[in-house]
Amino acid sequence: GAAVALLLGEYLFTAVLGTCDAILCEASEGSSSSTASSLGRTQGRCHLPEERARLLRGGGVVVGEGVAARVVSPTGSCAVSRSLGDPMWKPVLSCIPEIQSVKLSWADKHRFCLLATKPIAEAMEPQELVDVAAGFPAQPRAACGELAAQATAKGLLTKDQGTIVEVWLLPGGPSAGLVTAEEEAEAAPRKKAKTVGGLPAPGGETKSARLRHILIRFQDGRPVPDSRKQTTRTRAEAEALLRQLLREFRIEFEELRRKHSKLKKPEEVALKSEKFLKLCKEHSVCPTAQKGGTMCGDLGWVTREAQRKMSKEFQEAVSVLRPGDWSDIVASQEGLHIVQRIA
Repeated sequence: GAAVALLLGEYLFTAVLGTCDAILCEASEGSSSSTASSLGRTQGRCHLPEERARLLRGGGVVVGEGVAARVVSPTGSCAVSRSLGDPMWKPVLSCIPEIQSVKLSWADKHRFCLLATKPIAEAMEPQELVDVAAGFPAQPRAACGELAAQATAKGLLTKDQGTIVEVWLLPGGPSAGLVTAEEEAEAAPRKKAKTVGGLPAPGGETKSARLRHILIRFQDGRPVPDSRKQTTRTRAEAEALLRQLLREFRIEFEELRRKHSKLKKPEEVALKSEKFLKLCKEHSVCPTAQKGGTMCGDLGWVTREAQRKMSKEFQEAVSVLRPGDWSDIVASQEGLHIVQRIA
């Protein structure tokens, strides 16, 4: 099967073939919960009356009942030759996808869209997929990593090659997070921007953000300089650790917001975090983790040029952050980061 999504202006078009799925997350009115809207679960599922009837008309044989039902060819075979094809299957198989279109509200109602291959779609129900992904707002890499991990825990095998993709819908529509050259020139801060090293920003670079982060390294087979500590942690283990940290920071932030209700700005609430100081010193391999107090993990005012030097992915992740927000898991030459904008 296959699942494809096309964003065109205000509309989301999806085409789903076979037992893959496309799922749209819709915010429940007057509630913080989300509802899953499946855009492609009518094909390849023998327990659905219409699909069962289509398979039988094509000469297929349905074996079993309910969600465990499977289709076999008239000869009783489940195998299909990918090179030459099997004429016995041709009346049964369909190459016409289920196509749907939705007018998006861009984060007011619609939060994100998930595209899942068969192993993921069969391991977890649509609402379950949405509930897990919603725990990582605007963090699609973290959300997909968690979904893959939970699907594996439910019996998904490595050989099944389960894949899931999330498209997070930013407030403001298709142009959200994009900054033109004119807007960047007009956004010059009153204070002179500084780079990570504290040096004046290069000419023309006017947009900057104050950031703090946690840096985790992993073993990827490349030579490690003598100045770095060796690690046996795999990339999957590093991402699992960062997902756990993001969960803890989100829970603590909600507690701090209730405790410090007089603080209006999210970044002011974020700076009250004691958990960040503890976990940054415990896990981060960046030298900034050894700084004291609110300077722990602090990268200072980082210009767009300095962000791009870290990596294009790093700069793109930071560009959409509002003060107080945590980024998705991002990679650079140094390792994997989670980044918080604090000004």
